[in-house]
Amino acid sequence: MRFTNFALLYLTLSFITGILLARSLELDIWAWVYISIPLITMLGLLVLIFNKIGKSTTSLFTGIAFLLFISIGALNYTLQTASKHHSHYSSKSNSESSFKILRITQKLKDNKFYSKYYADVLSMDEKETSGTVLIQLKKDSVKPLVTDAVVITKSAFSDIQSAVNPGQFDYKTYLKNKGVYHQMYLENSNYKVLTQETTTFNGLNGRLIQTINSKLKNYRFSPDELAIINALVLGQKQDISSEIYDSYTDSGAIHILAVSGLHVGIILLIITFILKPLKQIKHGNLIVILCSIILLWLYAFLTGFSPSVIRATAMFTLVSIAINLKRKTNTYNTLIGSILIILIFQPQFLFDVGFQLSYVAVFSIVAFQPLIANLWHPKYKLTNLYWQTFTVTLSAQFGIIPLSVYYFHQIPGLFWLSNLIIIPLLPLILGLAILVIVLVLSFDKSILTTFFASTLSYSIYGMNYLLRWISSLESFIFKELSFSSFNLIASLLFVLSLYFLWKYFSAKTIICSLSAIILLQCSFMLTKIHTASNEFVIFHRSKHRLMSLKNNNRLTVYTDNLIPNYISTNYKVNKHINTVSYKPIPNILSFENKIILVIDSTGLYPKSLKPDYVILTQSPKININRLIDQLKPQGIISDGSNYKSYVRDWNLTAQNKKVLFHTTEKGAFILSSE
Repeated sequence: MRFTNFALLYLTLSFITGILLARSLELDIWAWVYISIPLITMLGLLVLIFNKIGKSTTSLFTGIAFLLFISIGALNYTLQTASKHHSHYSSKSNSESSFKILRITQKLKDNKFYSKYYADVLSMDEKETSGTVLIQLKKDSVKPLVTDAVVITKSAFSDIQSAVNPGQFDYKTYLKNKGVYHQMYLENSNYKVLTQETTTFNGLNGRLIQTINSKLKNYRFSPDELAIINALVLGQKQDISSEIYDSYTDSGAIHILAVSGLHVGIILLIITFILKPLKQIKHGNLIVILCSIILLWLYAFLTGFSPSVIRATAMFTLVSIAINLKRKTNTYNTLIGSILIILIFQPQFLFDVGFQLSYVAVFSIVAFQPLIANLWHPKYKLTNLYWQTFTVTLSAQFGIIPLSVYYFHQIPGLFWLSNLIIIPLLPLILGLAILVIVLVLSFDKSILTTFFASTLSYSIYGMNYLLRWISSLESFIFKELSFSSFNLIASLLFVLSLYFLWKYFSAKTIICSLSAIILLQCSFMLTKIHTASNEFVIFHRSKHRLMSLKNNNRLTVYTDNLIPNYISTNYKVNKHINTVSYKPIPNILSFENKIILVIDSTGLYPKSLKPDYVILTQSPKININRLIDQLKPQGIISDGSNYKSYVRDWNLTAQNKKVLFHTTEKGAFILSSE
């Protein structure tokens, strides 16, 4: 099979480059229009000239075409970025005196205190608006909101806080990638649910899922089993417990819970098998194609049109057409074409981790699986089934591991065992789950439905038990792995060079592979140089004290409980640190010839000391005015263990005294040797 249509590949890469440029430069729509018009004009003139003189296209034509596709990609991204539109709610007055009408579009995973939702902003003070916000509904409210519920409120939009500590997951950036820029807090007293007038696709999807779940609850499914059914079939993962989620992650089977190409492919096989008799009638192939496409997209609707499902459904739609028309299809072209089509309609998907993992996994399987499978040809069907499963699982890891380490900083060493056991059984479990859903909607509480529901319950229980046992073998789980963006790019290039070396062994591919190895080594050296500086960090941790001193590749964490915590662990991974020690917080610290004084709840400090910085912790009852006069520090830092009222008073006094004051609520305080 030929690798791919390079014109399609180059155009797709150009389009992606345009999206990345638009995201980084943040120009307005007209800027990209003014860039595109001359390129279109030049391209049109070249076409006319070449047609007139009877000459084929040149490198100049090709270069302009790629530049045009870059500008089109950027323009498309900017057009579909809601915040760039004049109607976006952020361009209106944001005050608590303005009425805002919102429609709930999606239910998210709750936290301890709030139920979370996405909501479209329909209007502000009777003026039509656009845009999506994050709704945080206090849990003591009357009742949860449902999809399509229309809410009126005077509550103001508030900014979503960026990551306050280095290495921390940035929820603000995550939401920005989904087109969400602000949040709103609601409670009983500040909103009212209006009469619902219209029903959207999201609303229909939400009601259908709610109906399915209400009927499934009549059977003997435990909360964990019900959550797995929702994840496997409906794409709803918000009810999965932390314990179950961690067991799937640590066993290397987390991809099972994310509806993607694996699930859609299984469903296409089930549909093709059921519709096979229709091929015997007149125009049977056409009927099968239409039915397959309709059923696939109905399933995509049922799962809420997630990025991975849209990708898989688009790809398998093309595959279904090719199979039933008995046409040969180039899988690479199908994948690249589906990427381009999806990004034209949803350019934000490019920054979705699931979207990236899904495509990288499929490309890896298509590239490496045939090569690995050819190493051995088992005689028996059962042996061959497990060999093919193993080769698919292993080949997927070539692309997934670099991305997984970059985003999640761990590798489950027993992924092959989990997948060898689960993947062959997944079609049966998924098919059984779909059958049970159809039965509870059609023949609720029948003997047949009860039998299949019980069978499904035992199957999921067994799967959960097995994966929980595999995840308990912690010595096979490699965690806290550091991986920079340089390492990621170099690793993917190395994987690509390895494929070409394996498939097209020659002097050129050997040189390319050796160059990729050198590039990978250089990336680790650059990362080491980039993170070599010394740092003193005062982290923000609510009601706790936490500081650290980084000296090259060694980290000393100062804390009260002397045990690892997620904040210092994230920092360790982010800075590629190998050695960590934990110590109690001293009263005086030194960093790069700077003296740092720590004042705790006792409020005691040496009056004769002249520190460069003073750290206030555990709400000391001190006269901040007198402290500044006595110690004359360059700056005062308040950590997360202080009362907010104290912090406000200290801040005002420091401002009056013209002394730097920093509270870690706004972000960690960092002193660096650079």
